[in-house]
Amino acid sequence: MTKLTPYGPGKFGLKIDAYVHSLSLDGADDEIGDVDEYGQHCCLISGPFAPTDSERERFGLSADDCAFLAQHVGAVLREDRSGFVGVEWFATAFSLGREWAGLAREWEQYLDADGGE
Repeated sequence: MTKLTPYGPGKFGLKIDAYVHSLSLDGADDEIGDVDEYGQHCCLISGPFAPTDSERERFGLSADDCAFLAQHVGAVLREDRSGFVGVEWFATAFSLGREWAGLAREWEQYLDADGGE
């Protein structure tokens, strides 16, 4: 059984969440939302996830963390108004695409109801 490394007190639940958040800072595949107006900002990050030796050391990733990352094709990050980041991991491109499409629809509905951006 895989034991993922907890992040500890802070805005992430797991160390892999901090790692993928760092990838989003270099440019997410897509982004929607606004923490101030909408209450959350979402990022789509596609894999493959293969942290370098320095990234493994920097984020404190274990062998189990790296094995978990290798099994996933993407992630959706959600940051809330308080700065907390939640990450949902996806093992298939289909499930990742379905989740992102649903979030995009919700965002568009919000923009339409709010009069657009």
